[in-house]
Amino acid sequence: MIFNCYFLIYLLLCNYKYQIMSKKNILQIVIVISFIVALGIFIQEQFKKAYIQRIIDQPIEFPQKKDLCKNSMYSTVYYPSNVGEYGRTIQLDNQSLSLLETKINLNKGKIPAGSLDGLDCIEELRIVETNLNNLEEIGNLKSVKVLILQSNYISDLSPLSKMNNIKLLNLNQNYDISDLSPLSNIKTLEKLFVSYTQVSDLNPISNLLNLNELSVSWTNVEDISPLKNLMNLKTLYIRELPITNENAANLRSNTKLTIIAN
Repeated sequence: MIFNCYFLIYLLLCNYKYQIMSKKNILQIVIVISFIVALGIFIQEQFKKAYIQRIIDQPIEFPQKKDLCKNSMYSTVYYPSNVGEYGRTIQLDNQSLSLLETKINLNKGKIPAGSLDGLDCIEELRIVETNLNNLEEIGNLKSVKVLILQSNYISDLSPLSKMNNIKLLNLNQNYDISDLSPLSNIKTLEKLFVSYTQVSDLNPISNLLNLNELSVSWTNVEDISPLKNLMNLKTLYIRELPITNENAANLRSNTKLTIIAN
């Protein structure tokens, strides 16, 4: 484009070869053409940026396998997990999830009995910021690997004791949870989040040897020594806990562990 513009200057000069041109005239022509060149480059760059932005803004479509579980009320899809490292999982589609959350809120925090029957193949369930206070129906979903139940009204974890495939369990901001005993035999657990709860005793999870991430921030925990045998634990969140250096020293043998206290 720049070459074309300066070639235009050459042609203009040629048109004046029989005329006497002052240096001032030539300078004015060069300035005008240079401005046109700069404007053209600017416009070209703006079109390029706009084109790239349109590509970035396009929604990514993932192939979906629909209705993998047999349930007359809810539909399932094979879709990227809410937790990236778990790849794709079988989960409720957005419409079904919205319907389930509505039913929970209208049914005083309980999932209607039998309404999840047939969802045996579901691998991920995310119910956040509802009135959920009862886990009886969820406890029957034995294939669930990722269970995100943040910001509800859960207190009793007993129904989860039968779920032996869970890898990630997020119970943050369920302020009435105090007892982790029902989780003591879920040996598959890799990530457990119980921040903003009433939990004080970590002994029930002291044998969950596959745990690699644990969050107990803003709880009533004062002793983290029960975690000393969890050698796969890599990240431990203990923000706003009265843990002494002497108590934390119990975990010193785990050289892979990062403790985040602030």
